[in-house]
Amino acid sequence: MKIVMKIVAILRTGFLRFGILLLLLLAGFGEARAQTKLTLFPTINSVGCQVALPASLLSDKTLSASIRYRRSSGTWRAGFPPSLISVDSLRQFRGSIFMAEAATKYEIEITITDSLPTFHQSTLSDTITTLSDPTISPREASLYVSPDGNGTVYSRAQPGDIRALFATGLTCGQTVILLGGTYDIGEMDLSLKNDCTAGTPIVIMAEPGETVIFDAGDTTKYLWTPLASDSTIFSATIKPALAYNALCMLDSVRLYPYAFLTPPSVSSNYPSLATLGYDQSGFYRKSNLTYIKTLDHQDPNRSRTIFSKYLWCLNVDGAGKQNYLYLKGITFRYYNKGKSDLDVFNNPTFSYPSWTLRFTNASHIVVDSCTFLYANFPVGFMAKCNNNLVEHSSFVDGTGYWSHGAFKQTRDVNYLEPGSYGRYLENAGVFFSPGDSVTLTGNIIRYNTFRGIVSAVGMGFGQSYRMTEFDLYGNTVTYCYDGLDPTAACINTRLWNNEIGYCPVGISLILPTFGPTYIFRNVIHHIADRKNHNNDIFYVDCAGNISEKCWGTSLKLNAGGANPLPGQIFFMQNTIHSTDSLGFNMYLWNATWSRLQSRNNIFYSSGIANFMFDGITGDSSYSFDSRHDNYFNRASGTIAIVRPTHGVEICETPRSTTDLSVTLQNATGSNAASVYGFGLDPMFKDLAASDFHLS
Repeated sequence: MKIVMKIVAILRTGFLRFGILLLLLLAGFGEARAQTKLTLFPTINSVGCQVALPASLLSDKTLSASIRYRRSSGTWRAGFPPSLISVDSLRQFRGSIFMAEAATKYEIEITITDSLPTFHQSTLSDTITTLSDPTISPREASLYVSPDGNGTVYSRAQPGDIRALFATGLTCGQTVILLGGTYDIGEMDLSLKNDCTAGTPIVIMAEPGETVIFDAGDTTKYLWTPLASDSTIFSATIKPALAYNALCMLDSVRLYPYAFLTPPSVSSNYPSLATLGYDQSGFYRKSNLTYIKTLDHQDPNRSRTIFSKYLWCLNVDGAGKQNYLYLKGITFRYYNKGKSDLDVFNNPTFSYPSWTLRFTNASHIVVDSCTFLYANFPVGFMAKCNNNLVEHSSFVDGTGYWSHGAFKQTRDVNYLEPGSYGRYLENAGVFFSPGDSVTLTGNIIRYNTFRGIVSAVGMGFGQSYRMTEFDLYGNTVTYCYDGLDPTAACINTRLWNNEIGYCPVGISLILPTFGPTYIFRNVIHHIADRKNHNNDIFYVDCAGNISEKCWGTSLKLNAGGANPLPGQIFFMQNTIHSTDSLGFNMYLWNATWSRLQSRNNIFYSSGIANFMFDGITGDSSYSFDSRHDNYFNRASGTIAIVRPTHGVEICETPRSTTDLSVTLQNATGSNAASVYGFGLDPMFKDLAASDFHLS
């Protein structure tokens, strides 16, 4: 009897201790729940969601979140599950509401679940209204300028000079109407010192129905003389102010800026103008003495040459204010002069690239329905620039047709002649460069067309700054090197409904950091391999044969080595197409991401394989989780090449998704490398016409 009573006492003590522990856990969870905060970030067609988690909240693999949303008392819909990430030691869930309606109120609920050591749930909710589409229209009290305007009346009858107007500054609510014509203009500055609102924006716009061109081109007719030593090369002395120009147009063709007139003695195979070693018609400049040679040996005297007169068009200093500056309907062309530092002998020692529009510490900027022709860094956002929009604009250049080596290896170092601009022309149509320890949020790039630029949309490479709530959608990108290039430390990035064609790289993430990055409903077609030069990046096959070409991929993830802050990628409902031999649907190396989830995509190839997995051996955390994807290879039937060790000529070529799954798991040792899909002809409606609807 005493033994039984003793056992009961022990059990009671144990239950009491467990009860106290449970109460402490419940109290701790209650405190954590009280500290948990839901923040919503609206853009025009998305809503970003952040749930900041306190350090006291238990963290294990059972911690998860779900989301649902509805429009003002409508039917609840389940959303895509948020991702658990850590940013600067702050754990948080980040997720999104996709393809939302503009100017619409949404109610959002996020439920946090933790099932260990006990089951707990906490629901947070809030409402938010998405942003409105901006309205850009002239106001009654408008200021008028014209190409030959002067004075300070700024009326339609007596238009003023835009340079003088910008020098005095603009204030909230003012509208500047640009009357039609060509403005020989550049190197302007505009300081904005006040906070404006959507109701009182500053508007700079073309007169409706008229063509406004901001022009930096010098079209002086020069006498071009063939060289006695090589009659296919022509030379002329251009204006001293145009020395070491970064732009030379021959009619509508942009010439490549060669670093040498003839091959240097230290490297006889280095591309030069004499050899046209980058397979591009080009020019070479020694101060203002300029040489031209084309692939078809064209006489430049029978054509029009254009050089650039200005280093930039317009600098806007936003002073960290809510600027609400809108630009609409303007064509910018030939802002591409470049700049060189000169030594005491008047020889260049370093080169700097041109830009066209540069916004610094500026927010709520809208660039709408503008055209940029052969203009370097057409739209740049520097330092802290939030909630900016670039839409309905057109970007055209010639740099995107060049090889990787042509714009990567030409720089003013080693034995190259100073003044070479190839490396400095690696530009993007829309470019973000925040600087160290800066976080940008709410920027939108939509409904634009980009053709022939190195990168359509890009940002400075690095992980010390953040790009959050970034939307890229409805853009058409062709003949660029990289299509869309969000390479910074991106959090809650959304790319959808973009068409990207004839590019070696569809979307480049390089080192996908933090995440989540959502890539869905895009069409990436005619993924292009491209000839490369000067011992730059080449493809090496499984027999050790070196190709003269560089491979292509819809998603570039591997440049830059290991990633200390890998992020999650969700690749969903995309159509991926390639006909080039080395235009892989994806080329994936050792993982620089934490999770790559692929769902419901069509991967179509007429090349040697849909996928290339290279150097993945022993990567036990390797993530390629493919479900319900369709892999179809019309040419070879090979859906993937798997080379476990890079440089080792041992490859496997699975021809079914089942074989691919087994091959990946054997090579990596990772259960997160798993493929379950199909191998059916998607039967596109009209492949010859690039109509990728399903018949």
